[in-house]
Amino acid sequence: MIPRRKKTPVREVSYTRLHNDSELTRLYMIERRLGKGNYGVVYKATHIETQTLWAIKEICKPEPGHPRWKLLDNEIEILQRVDHPNIIHLREVLNTAQKMYLALELCAGGDLKQLLKKKRFLTEDEARPIICALAEVVVYLHRRDIAHRDLKLENILLKNPVEDNNTPIIIKVADFGLAMQTDVGGAGMGTLMTQVCGTHAYMGKDHSA
Repeated sequence: MIPRRKKTPVREVSYTRLHNDSELTRLYMIERRLGKGNYGVVYKATHIETQTLWAIKEICKPEPGHPRWKLLDNEIEILQRVDHPNIIHLREVLNTAQKMYLALELCAGGDLKQLLKKKRFLTEDEARPIICALAEVVVYLHRRDIAHRDLKLENILLKNPVEDNNTPIIIKVADFGLAMQTDVGGAGMGTLMTQVCGTHAYMGKDHSA
């Protein structure tokens, strides 16, 4: 029988209630848009007090009881439980009546899909540290009973722009909306995960028909 163990302790993350969306600009100077996902838009921003750079993920709140609330709460909780150099860092959460803002570690180099499109291929020397970092992240998560469940090129961000072949490629795994943490040792061993989830383009097709 697999022994039960406690969940990873939650890291302290600041939660701030804002009266309206314009109050965000007193804390962060919002700059250019970095990208758009299924549930939010990401902007480059400067924290005014510390003059540090961050990424602000702007999310429109769903209706009460909507299934997307579970995904959003889940992502925030998982990010509070992880602290790894190759996993995106959550700084704080800011709330208004209509929106939620996540202040995340800035990754200015885009994602791995964009890099591959630009370079067409990676050499073995370029790919090796990426695969090693990914393997370390998966081991780190699984030792904490966390399964990401949506690892794909778009969710592997680059910390800095890759200008030439001598630029080190530093990756950050992001988007934990579909991640799951079990209560027992070994992610997926004590709790059978049968839910179909992920991104259609990366999921295998059933050719039995």
